[in-house]
Amino acid sequence: HWEGHSRLHEALVSGALVMSDPQTYWPHGTIENENIVVYNSRADLEFKILYYLDPENEEERMKIGQRGREVALTHHRQWQQAERLFLNDMKYRNGYGLANKPWDTNTDFVF
Repeated sequence: HWEGHSRLHEALVSGALVMSDPQTYWPHGTIENENIVVYNSRADLEFKILYYLDPENEEERMKIGQRGREVALTHHRQWQQAERLFLNDMKYRNGYGLANKPWDTNTDFVF
């Protein structure tokens, strides 16, 4: 999938367990195995699908899905995205930097 695409947020807000391939940048608040499940290969995806569909793991699956919904509703509504973009809110810092970096006026970018 395409990183940063709204489909990830739409899937999270559904409350279902969301599985994704790895990304360089994860949206603010997204934590692997806490509110999203990441697979690294087709075999890993198959294993995780079977694991989370097992009735013994239903409670874990439901909790991850619910936490994903909470993250989407708490941090990824349109007005929150606009707030981060226009206000450059520093609380949205993650291991890869800011979700929305300010324009760097010190670059030698040529149109």
